Amino acid sequence: ERLFFDFAAWTRNRSNASWEAEVELRRAKALICNYNDRGIGPSILTALDELMGPDSTVDIYTGMAKDECDRSLEVAQRRHGRKLQKVKYETHHEARSKLAAAENLEKFPWESYDHIFFVRDEEEKPDNKTVAEIIQMQDILARRQKEAHSDPVVEIGEKTTSSELLQRGVTNYVNVKVIVAKALALCAMSKVSHGVLTELLSPDGAHFHIQSLGNYLADDENLPLDLSFAEATAYVSRASKQVLVGWSQGSGVDRAWIMNPKDKLASRTWCSKDRLVVIKDA
Repeated sequence: ERLFFDFAAWTRNRSNASWEAEVELRRAKALICNYNDRGIGPSILTALDELMGPDSTVDIYTGMAKDECDRSLEVAQRRHGRKLQKVKYETHHEARSKLAAAENLEKFPWESYDHIFFVRDEEEKPDNKTVAEIIQMQDILARRQKEAHSDPVVEIGEKTTSSELLQRGVTNYVNVKVIVAKALALCAMSKVSHGVLTELLSPDGAHFHIQSLGNYLADDENLPLDLSFAEATAYVSRASKQVLVGWSQGSGVDRAWIMNPKDKLASRTWCSKDRLVVIKDA
């Protein structure tokens, strides 16, 4: 019987390899808009603390009072079982009804942020407020620099909001409520799914990571010019106990992420800017 991919034959004439982590995480600056204690803001802050380098900073734009926001962040750290170690945060408070006001948004150095997040504050018409803030942000950036480009992560709650964001050139949006509903449906249909999701979503479980193929090559190997998903899986499996689940296609604003491609043996061109999506232990 023909093997799907003969890993033993593939490794027979190849050197051993071990996975090498990416370079040390760099210091970065982020902004979380519309932070509130009932949304995903606390989880975003915890994730940034893991992914950003030491002495990184996070500005928190919120309608909560400063002492209320500080208490919320303390509770979130206890809930996640870890203290913030690499990031320092500063809160910027405005009345919730004025969060989208241009005079308040003008105060932020939008062009200096490496990461920008817009979360829903669950007030009346929160998606309308988010879209208004994004329009204001883009206008501010356009006035401050000729070729301003931003790629914020935007939480939405209505399907129609995605169309409005696409018209503004914003494609990096997520509907958390839909994801939660799909996860619950998946667990209801299969008990095994519950275990998988628990492992992927728990703070000390396995996480998704984006890696360069070069991290999995042996010392005497060069980056291949052509690569199939099966071969990429072999590179990852030989060097680590990680699981390859996807890869990138294209670059820049045209980059797309292909998860579990159907044809695992079809070859494609590969370059140093292409990336792998793997699952690895925390």
